[in-house]
Amino acid sequence: MTRKSKSKFHSPLLEDAEEARTLSEQAYRIIRAAILECRIPPSAIIDERALMKEHGFGRTPIREALLRLSGERLVIFQAGQVIQVAPVGLTDIRDLYELRLHSERLAVRLMLERCTPELLDNLEHCFDAAPALLAQGRIEDVIALDFKFHALLYEGSNNTFVIPMLRNLFGHSYRLWQMTNTGNGKEMEQIVRSHDPILDAIRAGDAKRLDTEISAHISNAYDRVVSILRGSVIDDLGGLRPVMLEKDKRPSKRRRE
Repeated sequence: MTRKSKSKFHSPLLEDAEEARTLSEQAYRIIRAAILECRIPPSAIIDERALMKEHGFGRTPIREALLRLSGERLVIFQAGQVIQVAPVGLTDIRDLYELRLHSERLAVRLMLERCTPELLDNLEHCFDAAPALLAQGRIEDVIALDFKFHALLYEGSNNTFVIPMLRNLFGHSYRLWQMTNTGNGKEMEQIVRSHDPILDAIRAGDAKRLDTEISAHISNAYDRVVSILRGSVIDDLGGLRPVMLEKDKRPSKRRRE
């Protein structure tokens, strides 16, 4: 069974298949990683027999893995026994980032209340390797550090419902990163620096400031993804950015009598 070698900076969202206890769990981790890394691209039709042959699994572990991935909305069971990797449209992206915005705001508020010196130290040193990695052009590894930083935030909430929900949302976000990775080191350097205000608010123990910074950070990430993908997907948002941080204050149109 062939497996992709794990980098030192392997994303925390991609669990090691070799550590899985069952064949079904192994198959789930392998297929999930292939989908999130876009080795199986969005909208692709999944060939169960090909997966069985490639990874040496029987039909049952593969089917159980796909059913589990369906629950995460990474695959869709269509009519006629067709199984498709979930496509990506602008409405999907909007819905994902709306939920991620408010879920991560909750997670960081809980994290701030429960933050330990060890967690703060891990956050402060999360991007230590980034300058050297960027100098070597290892953008993928820097992206892994980005997701490690956010994983530390939501795991720091110590909430058994928030953590798995955000893990799923971050999986979808990771796939979008793979789809929009420009390979631009300067852009990635700016993204790394964009975490500094979040870290400053955590150090200061300032919940209001942290909420503002995490909201801006996620909204900027949303803008970036939409800007890159707009040319390749149907713009069903009418060219208008959804209001993510506040209610629409425009007056409703009234019918003239």
